[in-house]
Amino acid sequence: MATVGFVPEIMVNGWILTAIEILHRNDLPLGGFAGLKEYRLVMSPKLFGPRVNPGTWSGIAGFVYLADASALSISSHTVIEIASLRAAQNFVLEKPFLAYLAIGNATVKNLDLEDGDLIKGNQLSLKAESDVTLIVIYEI
Repeated sequence: MATVGFVPEIMVNGWILTAIEILHRNDLPLGGFAGLKEYRLVMSPKLFGPRVNPGTWSGIAGFVYLADASALSISSHTVIEIASLRAAQNFVLEKPFLAYLAIGNATVKNLDLEDGDLIKGNQLSLKAESDVTLIVIYEI
């Protein structure tokens, strides 16, 4: 069973900071399937039902799954960047990437993208057509 750190409410400079819980990855069992080994930190009971691993957290809203596959010895130089862009702003990356347009509409090389589109390539020049949330994964 995973241990959870806990910090109670405290007052700092007149502000009340609410309680924080901490789930330690290394206290969770190593799980996975088809040779993939990972620590599952978030598993929504709405999605996984009785298959939720003990000790994982439920997530929030549409955030239903989070796992750490560091047990696979994958490069530790992988970056996950979450960009919030306003309409007409640009996002440029000059290296191989995988990107997910979580919210909004954008264009890449005159191609229209909408929320839910996953794209990959060797470089990215994206223009937001509306307010956008973009998740980009690349190696440094």
